[in-house]
Amino acid sequence: MTEESNRMSNPRLEQIHIDVVRNATDDFNPFHDPNRWQNIRDNPFGGPIALGFQLAGLALDRISQYRAAASERHLPEENGLHYSNYQFSFAGAVTAGSELQVQVRPTRQRVDSDGELSNRVLLKEGGRLVLMGSRKDSRAPVIDLQSPALLPSRPNPYRIAACYRAAPTFSNENT
Repeated sequence: MTEESNRMSNPRLEQIHIDVVRNATDDFNPFHDPNRWQNIRDNPFGGPIALGFQLAGLALDRISQYRAAASERHLPEENGLHYSNYQFSFAGAVTAGSELQVQVRPTRQRVDSDGELSNRVLLKEGGRLVLMGSRKDSRAPVIDLQSPALLPSRPNPYRIAACYRAAPTFSNENT
């Protein structure tokens, strides 16, 4: 896939997008509220900000679009990669009215050696990094999120890691 085909339109995040997500999830944190964000003492953002999982969802959607455009959508199932592992680090916040630049790196195909496919993704606003993340499809979970050894002594609110098992697919070939 060429650099040119990796360029999709830059999404513009408006307050309506933030409101839909915060109302759907009952998240009434004043950082997201257009009427209350200015009541937060020393608020560095200058306006309501997007929810973290909202930005992560955009990043994952762009990875899916990238793989579809590169004819790679079939690779996880075809290679028995039943787990999707996600990791995101937040470097900044995105305020309403911001235009985002999303860059998906080419898929690293290490199915034969490591049993995995992976993509990295960057979200920027005005050239400034706000999210860095990855999706890795594998035959087994990359990390055990229940392991006490992985639980930090102080949780880091700027980092998300998750693993999901792909839903089985069914074929109508034998019916």
